[in-house]
Amino acid sequence: MIRNTQFSKKLAPVAGAALLAFAAVPSFAQSSVTLFGIVDAGVRYVENGKDNSITSASSNGINTSRLGFRGVEDLGDGLKAGFWLETGFSPDTGTQSDSTRFWNRRSTVSLSGKFGEVRLGRDYSPTYLAWFDFDTFGDNGIAAGGKFAVTLGSTADTLTRADNEVQYFTPTGLGGFYANVSAAAGEGTSGKKYYGGRAGWAAGPLNISLGYSETSVTAASNGDDKYKVGLFGASYDFGVVKVQGYFSQQKYADLKMEVANIGVLVPLGA
Repeated sequence: MIRNTQFSKKLAPVAGAALLAFAAVPSFAQSSVTLFGIVDAGVRYVENGKDNSITSASSNGINTSRLGFRGVEDLGDGLKAGFWLETGFSPDTGTQSDSTRFWNRRSTVSLSGKFGEVRLGRDYSPTYLAWFDFDTFGDNGIAAGGKFAVTLGSTADTLTRADNEVQYFTPTGLGGFYANVSAAAGEGTSGKKYYGGRAGWAAGPLNISLGYSETSVTAASNGDDKYKVGLFGASYDFGVVKVQGYFSQQKYADLKMEVANIGVLVPLGA
């Protein structure tokens, strides 16, 4: 696995121009651009019964393979503009992980400072992070929690990420309190209009989080046109072991799915 290769440049012209256009203020401060990525590949053997087995080259068993560029422009007085472009791919075949989007994992510009951060573009939804942060397997491999995040037959396209998203993240230094809220414009497409948020408290070994969202979808036979998600997650680090888990409820029309997940992380060294 190869990860986080980076470089920095003074006043990168293209990135600097994009960031200044977003910030709409003049700046002559330092800029930096980072190239980063992860390559996760392996060999897997799966057996299902006596005469049914397969050996294959596999990918994304522990981490999701990705390639990205991120940059930051220091505007002074604690204010920073930034951009983030990230695409997923399968190293065993060389193909992109989403045939409909190249920058499928993240495509955002942002402005941050003492007030927190405002972020625009395609990114994770707050309700995804509300359970992902407490999933021992990190939504990867055979035990990925994302396998249980389903649309219940609706047109919802916001279970993991949302397009056309405007997000706000609270700043650090609030006594352990953190939150982010999000609104995504549907732009006339069913299943993409999203409102959601997450709030939590993390101090010392304890971290707890609540999340809720609604996505506007094509109406069901009973007239319900909202796909709803509610979440609770928590973790406690005992030092020798970290216990974490979450509970989620997904609702649409007369359908409901509830998922409970609990796991432990044990530090063992390299």
